[in-house]
Amino acid sequence: MSDETRLPEERSIAKETLKRVKLTEVWLVILTGVIAASSVTTCYVYSRQLDVMQDTLNEIRTGGIDTHSLARASSKQATALTDSIGPATTSAAKAAETSAKNSDRIARGSEAAVGATQASMRLDQRAWIGFKGFRDLHLEIGKPPSVTIVFVNTGKTPAVGARISSYIEYVPPHNSPSQQAPGSIDEASNAIIHPGQETWSVLNKSDFLLTSAIADAIALRTGNLYVRTVITYDDIFAKHHATHYCGIASRDLTSIGSCANGNYSD
Repeated sequence: MSDETRLPEERSIAKETLKRVKLTEVWLVILTGVIAASSVTTCYVYSRQLDVMQDTLNEIRTGGIDTHSLARASSKQATALTDSIGPATTSAAKAAETSAKNSDRIARGSEAAVGATQASMRLDQRAWIGFKGFRDLHLEIGKPPSVTIVFVNTGKTPAVGARISSYIEYVPPHNSPSQQAPGSIDEASNAIIHPGQETWSVLNKSDFLLTSAIADAIALRTGNLYVRTVITYDDIFAKHHATHYCGIASRDLTSIGSCANGNYSD
């Protein structure tokens, strides 16, 4: 091939190559523009999102400050309310406590007054069994001593379940009388003793004989003959009572007087 023939062909190839290069550059420019536009759009979106986030953060901060301020204001109001209500509540509580104490004191006083009235009423209305005296006294030499012991209800209501127990005791010279309670019970005792009614017990010491020596000792007061008796009973208020009596025979054995001790009732 000659030079003349080859030259147009090469020119044609060069043009085609140049055309292709230019087309590629155009596409690169277009792609670069698209990428740049996308980057700008992304940056804009991110920027807007950042602005929104910043605004939200500012609102949160502002809200937090407002909330804190509100909390502090509420705390101050609560403190002020507590300070104002506290003394009033304390005063009311103290007043209520004082009132309760006064009520309790009044109730206790009323209860004590009622108790005292009740006790006084029962004391006035209860049965009172007292020793009235001796009857049918027999203190004869050579015979067992015997005597009838008499009690009477001087109260205003009956005595219930009355029982009498008694004994006769001779105390030889230089001896002391027994302090034991009477043990023998007179089964003939009245179970109920009405106001003003008498009850009695016949006491016989069949295992003891009154000798001349004993009578002489009694006359000289070197020996003594004692009669001890006790009556037990309940009043109508179900309270138990007892009356004790101690008697001592006279020197001439014609009567029995009261001992210096051992006479009491409840």
